[in-house]
Amino acid sequence: MSETRRRKTNAPRVGPAKSAPGPLTRLGMRGLADEMAANVQTMTEALLRATLRATTFERLLHMFIAREPLPAMIEKLIDIALDAVPAEAASVMLVDDARGDIFVAAARGPVADKVKGLRMEMGAGIAGVAAMFRQTLPVSDVASDPRFAKDVADALGFPVKSLLAAPIVHGGQGRGVIEIINRRNGDVFQSHEVELIEKIGRAAGTLLAHIAGGA
Repeated sequence: MSETRRRKTNAPRVGPAKSAPGPLTRLGMRGLADEMAANVQTMTEALLRATLRATTFERLLHMFIAREPLPAMIEKLIDIALDAVPAEAASVMLVDDARGDIFVAAARGPVADKVKGLRMEMGAGIAGVAAMFRQTLPVSDVASDPRFAKDVADALGFPVKSLLAAPIVHGGQGRGVIEIINRRNGDVFQSHEVELIEKIGRAAGTLLAHIAGGA
């Protein structure tokens, strides 16, 4: 074997040079990290919503067991509703069958003292419509909604931006309305918030029926 051939045979094998991760690879890793972070955030938000639902139902169950007088029950309902959907103000309006209208039985917020006892006709304002037709009405921009009772808000001196009205219902009969006013952290009510307030309204209807001696 010639000297030249031996040198070729014994020469170390050199593979292709490894290139450093390019921009595409780094972008891919960053995208994966962003996706994982988004998934974690989604799971965290879902867990928080589930915890809130469980806590809400537990508090409502305690109210069924305690069977407190109507005024105390309504005050606790407002607390539960505001924990479910943080807002600047809230109220519980009840149907007055004798007069055929609805009135504010309890309220929270800057003008709570002014609004207590306020009466509205069934079908008047967003709350009146919710009570009459037993419909949940989430309104993120009340200024653009013709059902909004602007004259009432102006008279109270309280600017209203967003409003969620959920009927208090039992046995197919409307017994009142839960109002959430001026949602915090944005005016758009989320679907899980609307669903939770609806369930609070149904539970409130059953509680009212129990207090009245209904089934």
